Amino acid sequence: MKDLIVSIRRTTQLYRPPARIGDVLDGKWLIIGIQDINITYSRLEITYVCQNLEQDFVYQTATSKGDELREFELRIKTGKEHILKRIALGKLVWYKNTMPFQTVEYTDVNIKFTDIVVSFLARPIRPVARKEAKAKLLSEKRKKLNLTIH
Repeated sequence: MKDLIVSIRRTTQLYRPPARIGDVLDGKWLIIGIQDINITYSRLEITYVCQNLEQDFVYQTATSKGDELREFELRIKTGKEHILKRIALGKLVWYKNTMPFQTVEYTDVNIKFTDIVVSFLARPIRPVARKEAKAKLLSEKRKKLNLTIH
């Protein structure tokens, strides 16, 4: 069962179309996710999450993800300039400069002309209610001052 899901890293030239989710690598590894993406000079390095198509397994139904996920797209302009860029999961992105989202999962990497287009899912970051935040702050200040209310 250990070899059912593995990470496989592939490096290609920057403007060559990379393998995508749903493609099969080496005749037995189905790409089911993207774990990491690195761009260094003229090289595009992608670490894929792959499933071994030759192994039998018991299917597990998906669990609820909680907050609604949204899909985003990041277009990276490339050219003759020095490129050293890493797109990291867990990073905060802002939707229309009004709402923060945290990146959760890559969904695609594509080449469009000389640009690299990375698609990813992100979950909304919701601030704590103002009343609850003030209560927490007051509680922390009391703890710091070591005060108790009788």
